[in-house]
Amino acid sequence: MSRASALGPLATVFAHLPCSRDGLTRLLGSVGLTTDPPPVREPAMAAHAPARTGHLPPFETITLAEQPTASDDCAPSHGVTVWNAGPTRTVTVAVESAGQGDLLETERTLDPNRPLRIELGQADAYTVAVGDGDLLYEVSVEPEWFDRDAAVTDVVVDDDGGVRYSTLAE
Repeated sequence: MSRASALGPLATVFAHLPCSRDGLTRLLGSVGLTTDPPPVREPAMAAHAPARTGHLPPFETITLAEQPTASDDCAPSHGVTVWNAGPTRTVTVAVESAGQGDLLETERTLDPNRPLRIELGQADAYTVAVGDGDLLYEVSVEPEWFDRDAAVTDVVVDDDGGVRYSTLAE
């Protein structure tokens, strides 16, 4: 059985189609079945992420609760990134571990789109408190998130001083 006979009436349709994408686009366009392709879209970004400038913004990283391992490539960790979505301000950050107690309490001056990264290097339950002024918002980090390759938490201090957060734990 030949390919043409296997396709039946479709063989006639396929025989008249142009072989290239451009030819097919011209043919479909001549009968009004195509429109211009949509513009290339930038990948989705979090609302608090810095605008694309071709490079990552400089930021400070604080590493806590490091656990010695034979290979640092396999060490479980969880990153908490604190973003400032408002004017330059002093932000208070405190980290408490269920197993080790208070690990950090610091004040940092954060410029807009220049985050502070806190790397938690040991699987444990953590409470990260972030705020602008006297009011601190608490964010929980669960121990099971350390077993995931792409687990991160973003904490954003908004223009009005409110705090919102999201966690990606795939």
